[in-house]
Amino acid sequence: MMCSAKRSSLRFVNEPRSTRGGQTRAPDPPQDAHAGAESRLDADAAIRSLAPHIAALPKRDRDTLLLYAFEDLTYEQISVALDVPVGTVRSRLNRVRRKLAPFNPETGGHPGTNPNTSGGGL
Repeated sequence: MMCSAKRSSLRFVNEPRSTRGGQTRAPDPPQDAHAGAESRLDADAAIRSLAPHIAALPKRDRDTLLLYAFEDLTYEQISVALDVPVGTVRSRLNRVRRKLAPFNPETGGHPGTNPNTSGGGL
């Protein structure tokens, strides 16, 4: 096993001469480096505003939501994790969507808005 100093010196030896000693320019940052910052801030604000409402959900509904929204599990994976049928997972997520819709900034606070068709939501 090589030590890191030896690897580093081999890397230097194997580098083309034009890149040795930091003589080359660093790559320019992408043009849209800050483009996603605003949407991330909006998402953070939405989560903060929904947090107390999520905390108020019954434990079984909250657990189902958190596995789906934050752990990115599929309905089938949630079903296995919670030892319930897939249909129960679907029912719980539908109930959570209905309960949180009036407080969801993405739906504009309209309880009848389906977050699945408006391009966002839970």
